[in-house]
Amino acid sequence: MSLVKVLVLLAGAIFNNNLSYTGSSVECLSKNVYYEARDQGMEGKVAVLFVTLNRVKSVYFPNDFCDVIWQKGQFEWTEDGKSDNPKEVEKYKEIVLLAIDFLSNIEKYEDPTNGALFYHANYVKPCWLPDATLVSTVKDHLFYDVDHNGVSCWRR
Repeated sequence: MSLVKVLVLLAGAIFNNNLSYTGSSVECLSKNVYYEARDQGMEGKVAVLFVTLNRVKSVYFPNDFCDVIWQKGQFEWTEDGKSDNPKEVEKYKEIVLLAIDFLSNIEKYEDPTNGALFYHANYVKPCWLPDATLVSTVKDHLFYDVDHNGVSCWRR
């Protein structure tokens, strides 16, 4: 068994700030950070963790980390047809440890996204952009507040 798998299993079920998570939650979060922000530095990784957490806490999204991440159309890496096994094992190990620490000690982290539920890289133009208000920028990722009742591209 790989060290990463052991870390994920050891995470087990931890309760914090009325959030519970399992080893599968750690794995989903870790893969999401890996594929969305592995080269972004600490602030970029934490920003992706917070967007995912903000979605879990939102009434507009599922209340489970894996369900949020694997919800159709939300994160490109989940639908690209490529393997979901991280190739850069050392980076992935660091991200797993970060995800465990984040979920275990949320109160020590500040949300660099200002509560954002949406983001995109600066070279992408998502359909919901006209319905969004920019609330934060971290490296090449832009973070937004979106009026869920007014997102025209979701009403099709």
